[in-house]
Amino acid sequence: MKKLKALVAAGLAVAMLVGCGSDSGTSGKTFTFASELDIKNLDSSDADDGMSFNAMHACIDGLMGLDKDGKITEALAEKVDVSDDGLTYTFHLRDAKWSNGDAVTANDFVYAWQRIFKKKGSYYYMFADGIASIQGAQELSDKIDAGEELTDDDLNSMGVKALDGYTLEVKTTVRVSFLDELLAFPPFYPINEKFAEKQGSKYGKSAKTILGNGAFKMINLEPGSVAEFKKNENY
Repeated sequence: MKKLKALVAAGLAVAMLVGCGSDSGTSGKTFTFASELDIKNLDSSDADDGMSFNAMHACIDGLMGLDKDGKITEALAEKVDVSDDGLTYTFHLRDAKWSNGDAVTANDFVYAWQRIFKKKGSYYYMFADGIASIQGAQELSDKIDAGEELTDDDLNSMGVKALDGYTLEVKTTVRVSFLDELLAFPPFYPINEKFAEKQGSKYGKSAKTILGNGAFKMINLEPGSVAEFKKNENY
């Protein structure tokens, strides 16, 4: 995870253009660099590679993020309250917008976290005991590993709840000293439910099927060739 943070801090200072085999250079306000790796997609419940994570970091904010020095700080979370026993986190979201103008809400996190289990995503195990230790996540993980299908009741049993539009409650089974670091990792990012459901299986697979809330917007994605981002003027 430390290696990933270093890549993110170095690569997302300005808008980026990624091209395989091209010459790197700068021109005006555009930063261009080449990579031997491709972007898989920008679906946080599916992507499992560093370049996809870099791309998501560019255009999507999570509860926590990195400051200019590469240190963990609040991103979409404006304030965090932690219970005396260290097992309940209450995140108060700042006023933020998706690039289509929708407000970023607590439900966007609930939907995204349940979705990674529903889709049996690559990193669902990170929510379970020994890592994020979210209440109910281990039981969901065990059911997936046993080949069982998850019901809505199963998903709703996980310890993540929207108390209102801008207040997210997260419950853990044990104290997790590094939870803030985990929440800066793309599998814990929010997803706009209405937009994602409309895109279906195409969500995150192209510039037109990803909705961001971060510093940059993806304007072009040609797998194996080029990815382009531009500054989000409303960020």
